[in-house]
Amino acid sequence: CDTETTLATIKKYSDESNYVLDPHTATGVYVADLLAPDEQIVCLATAHSGKFPESIKLACGEALGNHPILDALSEDDMKYQVAEADTETIKSIIVKTLEEA
Repeated sequence: CDTETTLATIKKYSDESNYVLDPHTATGVYVADLLAPDEQIVCLATAHSGKFPESIKLACGEALGNHPILDALSEDDMKYQVAEADTETIKSIIVKTLEEA
């Protein structure tokens, strides 16, 4: 399932069901439709479409599937810390962050 197919799947389900799939879920839905076109399948969304505004706009031609909390987060400054890929280091960062909260 390439990008073009994913975007087409988002558009299809938005038009037919008035539901905006996120790109990850759209990939799974496309494959499910491909493998079992005559069966009913339950697909659980893997993310909220509001996390992917650029992809949704590409697929549907407009900003759909927004979520107010996600929209508010996009206005905040990004905070990150580079860390060693070590369990104890990550644990200590989490504990320190929680203590500061």
